[in-house]
Amino acid sequence: MNLLIEAANIGSSGGIIHLRELLAHSNPGKYGISKIIIAAPSRVLDQIEEKDWLIKRGHPLLNGSFVSKWIWKRMMLKEWLKEYQAFLFVDSTFGPPFNWPHVTICHNLLPLERKEIKRYGISLVTLRLWLLRFAHLRAYKKASGVIFLTRYCLDVLPKSTKKHILKYAIVPHGVNKSMFKAVEGKQISSGTNPIYTLLYVSVVDVYKHQEKIAEAVISLNKKGYPIRLRLVGPSYLPALRKLNQTIEDFSSIVQYVGPISYTELQKEYGQANGFIFGSSCESFGMILTEAMAMGLPIACSSLSSLPETGGDGVLYFNPLEQSSIEAVILDLFSNQELSKNLSARAVIRAAEFTWENTSHKTWEFISDVAKSSSNPETQLSFS
Repeated sequence: MNLLIEAANIGSSGGIIHLRELLAHSNPGKYGISKIIIAAPSRVLDQIEEKDWLIKRGHPLLNGSFVSKWIWKRMMLKEWLKEYQAFLFVDSTFGPPFNWPHVTICHNLLPLERKEIKRYGISLVTLRLWLLRFAHLRAYKKASGVIFLTRYCLDVLPKSTKKHILKYAIVPHGVNKSMFKAVEGKQISSGTNPIYTLLYVSVVDVYKHQEKIAEAVISLNKKGYPIRLRLVGPSYLPALRKLNQTIEDFSSIVQYVGPISYTELQKEYGQANGFIFGSSCESFGMILTEAMAMGLPIACSSLSSLPETGGDGVLYFNPLEQSSIEAVILDLFSNQELSKNLSARAVIRAAEFTWENTSHKTWEFISDVAKSSSNPETQLSFS
């Protein structure tokens, strides 16, 4: 069979990394897939490695707004599917605006968590998330099969949605082992060093709780502990404003670096003594597994899917309680033996997440769903 991947709405770096690594580690012929056709914006296609079995196909409408992409789906997607006689994999949740057997994937957990949506108050973001929630739940009901990155993503769905999901698979992301790997002999605790540096890599947003982490670090410094925090990543402006208000008088203690390149990120990991991740809503936690692979001792949020991803490789805290955050940071700072054990366990845990395994489980599931699906409109069989 042929498989068409509709990646029109991929926007986040995590989504692009998933698609790129999935295809880079693929052997689709093993699963009865002759050709993979990927329909995506040019900026996405440019990041995909060439393969003999891969056809990269773009269109001017795919490079435009959400509306122009929707027009492409209405006008051209079905014709492309008929042209290639292909099964459909929607790599951005939204199903096709017509009847066609397909598999979709849950990349974005935020619209599915009501308590997280409420953090945005009365705003356009809140409205957008509620609209996305409706669209995502409808897409899961209509799909022939759904891929979830963690069990948590499935469990959080309303019962009224879960009962309509015909088939599903839990397929976690992998880790790029060549880019993220432990540094031998790295200093992972304060020891005799005067300063202990914690690194937090993620978008500054209301559900990432950088402000709470910063408050905890500032409080510990006031108590005499020489701990520093470096925040790396892009930002949601309202959350950044609140963060800047918190750290305004403490720039020597907490630094917001902003978005940086992967090369610069490697340096940040190399200079840090520990890593902290305070999100309360994650479909998987790719950043967490990358930090684990780097061999850093990690303090991590105990909420959402993160314990499922981190396992016994990290130390957990409640990101909504400053006392909990402070206690775990102090454990990393003061207990060198604990930090060494965490570092070793993190590397072992990260090794369990491979893109080869992600690729295998993805194509195996899609092939299985395709074999049991047919299109009533065209009477195409995918067996």
